[in-house]
Amino acid sequence: MFCVYTTGELSLNFGWNFRKLDGRCQVLSEKYRLLAKSKLSLEFNQTPWERGWPMADLTSLLPDAAAGVKSLVAEYVADIKQLLEAQAD
Repeated sequence: MFCVYTTGELSLNFGWNFRKLDGRCQVLSEKYRLLAKSKLSLEFNQTPWERGWPMADLTSLLPDAAAGVKSLVAEYVADIKQLLEAQAD
């Protein structure tokens, strides 16, 4: 869901995940792009977000954004679980 590189960059890999579910959660892709902006103050254009691995400077998250990252990941996992459960029914 995210990568941290030795170059000091962070990549949030939420945007491209909607393709793994046959495009059924495109709304989630945009939701998490906007949440990255509101919770982490990271703004990504939609095209790089959905093509994968939009990069941000890791220092932009330090030292106060750890809780925001954890919250974003937890919320994303919950949304995907809910989507998968709905598909199974």
